[in-house]
Amino acid sequence: MADELERWHQTDAADGFVLMGTNSLQQFLGEIVPWLERKGIFDARPELTTFRSRLGLPEVSVGAEARVAA
Repeated sequence: MADELERWHQTDAADGFVLMGTNSLQQFLGEIVPWLERKGIFDARPELTTFRSRLGLPEVSVGAEARVAA
């Protein structure tokens, strides 16, 4: 899974992911994120506050923020 996420990241094929299941977030954090860290894709610095920023992706405005900016 980490290899596939890396491929999507390198080719700009995805700008987000949806995790489904009852324990998928904990499983993803425990099993996949460490692989992404070792590959140098995921940045675990505490000052980065969003998953997007940890992947080095630009921040996006959503909801009310996007309507005000438009």
